[in-house]
Amino acid sequence: MDNSASHSSDALLGEDAENADRGARSVDFELAVTEATADQVVIAVRGEIDLATAGRFREVIDEAIVPGGRLVVDLSGTRFIDSTGLGVLAKAHARLAASSGVVIVR
Repeated sequence: MDNSASHSSDALLGEDAENADRGARSVDFELAVTEATADQVVIAVRGEIDLATAGRFREVIDEAIVPGGRLVVDLSGTRFIDSTGLGVLAKAHARLAASSGVVIVR
């Protein structure tokens, strides 16, 4: 019997279990607009920003961007942010900077 096939399926199960666990943790994700004025929007994020939640994060940020305005992203309740989430913040910064707006991360 070839043990390599057995080992590769064990590795796959381990990866599936890890991905399932990350998916369960991603459910613990909340976004809220806590302040909205003519020139400033504050968004509070709680939980984890990763591949599973970055789409929703992007949607809320895109809706909150006001050219020339100020976008405050409160990550004090965020436990984890991956490169996908950082990319969302970088794109928001580029969009606002083009119109003399700012993104503030706290």
